[in-house]
Amino acid sequence: MSSQKGKNKIVSLAMEPEIQAVLKKQAESRGVSSSAIVRELIQKYIMTDENTTKVVLSIPKQHLSNVESLRSWLTAKCQALVQHFSNGSH
Repeated sequence: MSSQKGKNKIVSLAMEPEIQAVLKKQAESRGVSSSAIVRELIQKYIMTDENTTKVVLSIPKQHLSNVESLRSWLTAKCQALVQHFSNGSH
């Protein structure tokens, strides 16, 4: 979903100072505006079509350096997702 400059509508958001600081730091490190980060997050984590369901996993860093630990952690999460969706909980 691309937008042309001048076509965007202005939206005001209220957020805690800690969240605003994280947003600003992320934007600065990537060389983009805070608005660009917010648009990306909405597109990535909120917008769906009728044929998809978004699932976001935050992987604990301790699993990233150990393949077996990561595999075990992901297997447990996948099993929980299968159970969740097979119960019609969506």
